[in-house]
Amino acid sequence: MLLQNPPECMKIAMLFAWADDIRTQEEIKALRTEDDITAFFQSQANVIIIVDQRNGLNGGGDRGSTVSRWLDALAFGKKRVYSSSANDMNYHDQTGHQHNEVVLGVFGGLDEVSHRKIML
Repeated sequence: MLLQNPPECMKIAMLFAWADDIRTQEEIKALRTEDDITAFFQSQANVIIIVDQRNGLNGGGDRGSTVSRWLDALAFGKKRVYSSSANDMNYHDQTGHQHNEVVLGVFGGLDEVSHRKIML
């Protein structure tokens, strides 16, 4: 869905993220373009950008590259969490290069978390 309509997909995620802030939700609903959304993110403090299966953009051709650059612009100066599948060769190619990212290997995936388990 992100490749098909990036602004609309991002707005849905943003409305979920700011579910407890009606004023911010109204501001999000008024956003129309990728530039509007980028400006919104840059105006926010303490935002963490989370993108699951980011490597899925690699198969999107020029559109995937454009969306990937847009996500980088959104996340500029922000904390971010990107996940990719274990067989993402782009990730493996970059492991030998210098970068400012902290990589956490989660072999076997993440376990399901239950508030009930945490409270016990």
